Amino acid sequence: MICLAIEPFNELLFKNCYYNILFSILKYFNVSLEYFMSNTIFSYDFSRSDSSVSSYLDIKSESVLLNEMGVCECDTIIPTSMVQQYLLDKIQANQPVLVVFRRSNGSFDRYVLIIGCDGVVAEIIERKNPETLSYTRGVISVCEIIEHCDVARAGVIKCTSFMFSEPLVPLDDAISVCLANYSLSKTHVYSSLSRLSQFIADLKSSFTLGTFSIDMHVISVLNDVISNCRVRQSIFNVDGKYDDVLVILARITSNWCLARNFLLKYLLSKRKLDGYADLVRCLEAVYDDELLFFDLIYFGQ
Repeated sequence: MICLAIEPFNELLFKNCYYNILFSILKYFNVSLEYFMSNTIFSYDFSRSDSSVSSYLDIKSESVLLNEMGVCECDTIIPTSMVQQYLLDKIQANQPVLVVFRRSNGSFDRYVLIIGCDGVVAEIIERKNPETLSYTRGVISVCEIIEHCDVARAGVIKCTSFMFSEPLVPLDDAISVCLANYSLSKTHVYSSLSRLSQFIADLKSSFTLGTFSIDMHVISVLNDVISNCRVRQSIFNVDGKYDDVLVILARITSNWCLARNFLLKYLLSKRKLDGYADLVRCLEAVYDDELLFFDLIYFGQ
């Protein structure tokens, strides 16, 4: 079997599970994940209709960004009778292939990256358990791939292949891009901080009025926030030049972790919420450090 030396990416979560697949490809092509992530400005948004606390502002479209980095993605509709040959051709050309597995009702199930094929069997990278971040290698028949992708039995499946060529122009380092994008996004950033401040005020009020409540969705939301904090740490973790920034970001991450653990303990114990002042202190410390972080970014102080 011809197999590309692509490894599962499990180091952090960026936005959603698609990017763990994409980052496996980018690492294989030896392009900067930090450069890609620096295109996105994360903000707090507690009023989204989907109840998510995360909001993302992409400075450039991802297709433009990938092209700048020398990565070309190509969507192709393939007749099921030609899938075996298509996969063989793409793997031989050093092009991994992404497909979407679907449930019997046609809804999304999971992303699967095909990294090897002999015409009958394929080697893949996938996340079988949606509750974990663990992506692993596996083996599956090409017939099974077709069955999982063409649940409507339309006789075709959609495949996305990825090809790498050297960038046409030299790329700036990820930090320079990140700082420039923050400068372009000051309104977005300060709106985010305002929403965080209001969230803390509303939380304190709910404690006072006795209206505080929580469910597992809140814990999931905080997991998302913590993942985004770790993305910021990854971007600035270069050559020891931004140790002061990393200290602040580490405190922000740590306090969000403490807040999540506090709320999870309360949720699982089903007891009256005691010591909520500690929770408020964690969140107020997050807000203060977010202000400090952006003071350093914008004013160098």
